[in-house]
Amino acid sequence: MAEVGSVSGVIPVGRTPTDILQPKPSDPKTPKAPKAPRPKAQDKWLTASVVDDASSVIKTVMDEAEQRDPHHDRPWIGLVDGNNDQLRHLQTEAG
Repeated sequence: MAEVGSVSGVIPVGRTPTDILQPKPSDPKTPKAPKAPRPKAQDKWLTASVVDDASSVIKTVMDEAEQRDPHHDRPWIGLVDGNNDQLRHLQTEAG
């Protein structure tokens, strides 16, 4: 199984639920309203392995994030696909 990780920075963009999910128009010919700008990832760093396990990849990702923000000045968000093993390793590294 491949393990993939990424670290990036994002400047938050305020959006409403309607900005993200627009209601379906009652008339299919009605033009859609323009969408609000999306946040854009900056300074992306990626890693992947078919050899290393989830624990190693998550540790590598957290080490990269720590180098970028050693004082934890910004919010950190961790995202995994719901695999309990990945969740456990992420929680361990985040602790």
